[in-house]
Amino acid sequence: MSRRDACRLALSAAAIAWGSSAAAFDLPGPTTSDLIGGTGAVLSTPAGAAVNPANAAYVDRTQIEMNSSVYGTDTLYARYPGQKTYEKSDGGARAPIGVPGFVYKLSPRVGISGYVLPGGLSTDTIGGINIQKIPIYVLNSFQYADVQATGQEDGVFKFNVGLRMSRQLGIGVDVSYAAASGSGKVFASGTQQLLAEIKGSGSTAGLKLGLRFDVVPGKFAVGAAADVYQRLSYTASITSPLLPDKDIPLASSSSSFNNPLAAFTAGAQAVVGKARILADVEYNKVVVGAKEFSLVDFKQKTKDVHSTLSVKLGGMFNLIENGNALVGFQYLPASVGQGTKGPDGLKGFDSQDLIMLGAGLGDLKPTKVYAGGGQFGFLPRGEKRGKEMSYYYALSISTGLAYSVSSLGVDENGEQPAAYYEKQITIPFGLIYRL
Repeated sequence: MSRRDACRLALSAAAIAWGSSAAAFDLPGPTTSDLIGGTGAVLSTPAGAAVNPANAAYVDRTQIEMNSSVYGTDTLYARYPGQKTYEKSDGGARAPIGVPGFVYKLSPRVGISGYVLPGGLSTDTIGGINIQKIPIYVLNSFQYADVQATGQEDGVFKFNVGLRMSRQLGIGVDVSYAAASGSGKVFASGTQQLLAEIKGSGSTAGLKLGLRFDVVPGKFAVGAAADVYQRLSYTASITSPLLPDKDIPLASSSSSFNNPLAAFTAGAQAVVGKARILADVEYNKVVVGAKEFSLVDFKQKTKDVHSTLSVKLGGMFNLIENGNALVGFQYLPASVGQGTKGPDGLKGFDSQDLIMLGAGLGDLKPTKVYAGGGQFGFLPRGEKRGKEMSYYYALSISTGLAYSVSSLGVDENGEQPAAYYEKQITIPFGLIYRL
């Protein structure tokens, strides 16, 4: 690689970091299993309380929940005009370890959950992030690069409380904060020639309110939750040893902004015979006017983003005394568009996003997820409530198979024409323990 090409690649690497620095951080926490379509607006479990805090009030007793997977494969393809198709595949068995969720019942009407992480958990414990020979396209020049990165959380706080106002009505509040920082180095592919170094940090804070109403208790219920407040902050700095003033940042930025009513989820649950049907819609609002560094025109441009409406469907069918069959479907649209050509156009999905996908830190959308499996109860228990006995399973375990496919094309009218495709197969594993 010539020094000119190395300099160009260093600049493009800086642009890659610049483009990803403003991304919001996902808070660690429980997630609803794909086996019921990611639904949770009306779900009386810790995962349901993470989606709608009002659900914490409806949990029957103190519960601990974990959702993870025991096996998974992920294959990603990218094709730029005139170039060979890029393919990245990985997968295999996984340890069924996830961040547990819980709801502690203070009383039959009140449930709470939350946790605090003081900071310091780092990707160094798993060897960091290493991406080999990933393609990038900058200023009409096609190159390959290797990326090494590390990151750590710098403090996480989450607290959730649900209150049942009556037999039918419940409300909930969720307060959260998370901070993280990281750094990355970009090398000419197959060499130790450092092209650029990126450092960044960011934080997010949010307030979510939830509501649940059991129209016919035990038969039909509706729920809704809204992220009424969200604040995002980030800083980023990129330097390159190939530039004359190697200690002066090639690019740096610091920004904070609010995103009120950033997300809204609404859903319903209906019991028909031995079937339980769940359906959610989720609206996510983007920050219009946000800018990112474009590899194509090598300048900051307004990003082509769109608010989205996702659809999630799930079903639970009681086929045997201690078991349910589970089915789920999700449609998750893309929030990033293909952009438009020209220095005054919009920045679309491009090589920066591909690197995030290769690192396992991003999602390719639109996505469709199909899933099915089973849930089984163990450790039967009996409890006397008033004059009657109540029976339940202390432990329930769920597993099955989830298949997702994502495809995005940027045509000749987009900022950087390309085609992206990803498919994933996962064996989810989840358990709930009732105290």
